[in-house]
Amino acid sequence: MRKDGSDGRITCTVNTVSDVEGVPGKKAAVKGKDFVPLDMKEIVFKAGEVESRLEIHMPDCGGTEENENDEEADTVSFAI
Repeated sequence: MRKDGSDGRITCTVNTVSDVEGVPGKKAAVKGKDFVPLDMKEIVFKAGEVESRLEIHMPDCGGTEENENDEEADTVSFAI
C-alpha cells in the first residue's frame, strides 16, 4: 500500500518465497507443485492507484467438500 499520497507512477518487484524457515506454517509450499511462483514480477502503480491485486495460481488444490480433512492436506505456506 502506498503512503503519503499517490502522485506519480511507481513500481515494485514481487517474488514468492516458500522457505520453511522464513514463512510461518506447518509445511512449506513446493514451487511448481503447490503454486506457480512469481519471480521478479513488476507491479506498476499509476498516479492515483494505492493498491494492487496479485493472482497466485495454485494447481494442486484439489480438495472436496465431502472430506473436511482435504483442506488440512492442502494447507501449505508461502509468502510474497
